[in-house]
Amino acid sequence: MIVLDLQSEQFPQYARLKSYYGQPFIWCMLHNFGGTLGMFGSVEIINKRVFEGRDMAGSTMIGTGLTPEGINQNYVIYELMNEMSYRREPVDLDSWFGNYATRRYGAENEYATRAWKNLGKTIYNFVGLEKIRGKYVVSTRPSLKLYPWTWYEPDKFLNSWNTLMMARYGRGNSTLYKHDVVDLTRQALQLIADRVYANIIDSFNKKNLTALRSHSALMFDLFDDLEMILASSKDFLLGTWLKAAKAMAEDGNEKELESYEYNARNQITLWGPNGEIRDYANKQWSGVVIDYFKPRWMIFLKALDDTLAKKTKLNVTEINEKIFVNVEEPFTRSKKIYSTEPKGDSIDIAMKMIEKWYKPNLTMKIRGSRKSRV
Repeated sequence: MIVLDLQSEQFPQYARLKSYYGQPFIWCMLHNFGGTLGMFGSVEIINKRVFEGRDMAGSTMIGTGLTPEGINQNYVIYELMNEMSYRREPVDLDSWFGNYATRRYGAENEYATRAWKNLGKTIYNFVGLEKIRGKYVVSTRPSLKLYPWTWYEPDKFLNSWNTLMMARYGRGNSTLYKHDVVDLTRQALQLIADRVYANIIDSFNKKNLTALRSHSALMFDLFDDLEMILASSKDFLLGTWLKAAKAMAEDGNEKELESYEYNARNQITLWGPNGEIRDYANKQWSGVVIDYFKPRWMIFLKALDDTLAKKTKLNVTEINEKIFVNVEEPFTRSKKIYSTEPKGDSIDIAMKMIEKWYKPNLTMKIRGSRKSRV
């Protein structure tokens, strides 16, 4: 028997169970649940605990493994983890991230190197027990009780975003650079949405209708910008997902075609006819943002507006029912065709986003604490 310690980077069991009482085991990194997007990783843990597992008294560890529910995201974490299978000692993470930037983009670039070193110290250096994957304001059903938080300083991430964009003159033709530009811009807009959400809740609680409307308009604008940057990359398109699903159906079998499309849509939204595991496998993709995430927030923010304008009581049950009936369920049943071709230049769009949203002197305090999450 070989035991897989499924999530050794966050919830290791091999020490508690005394190296599985003599059974050989594999140190595994789970990392992703549901194939959700969002920059995340625990590089210091990976760089330390793999070797601790090998060297502990009576260790029966025989290898390393990956057990994610989704790949095609956070490639840097998988590259580091796979190196652990043959390395004899921890790496110098600062140097490793700098070298990663050169390998990934095909040549050394001081701005790319600086950006990736900063990412290694911040967003990719999570240490904790919180289960936060995929739980972001933009991709969560709206509520007054969301508590977004980060394990890193948002301003430092926004600075890394800006720094990576400065590498465009040297690495702008790199396919992987363009992919990362979209991913960092997506993450940045997601972070800014947390700030906007905090202001929305503050305005509502203070019964300031003018401020509520102003911040609501910002949120809608942000969703449109998120849709625009995602649509510029072939790697972030809903159309690609749906086309692949429908291609599984036999030619001429309309019932089978309909079933494949429904399940593809349902998996990334409701995951069950009534939202049994709603948003568990949500995707920040072009098409999903504009036709699923944004409309949910439109219903929610209109309800907040009506509550203040008409001086009535907020009916959360009614809001959720409207969201389900008017947005969530119809999206899973829709037959709308989405593009499988990217639109626009990712770098140009990202630069417009930088100019519009990046505020170097803005201190972004995210609501909540390490124990409070979306």
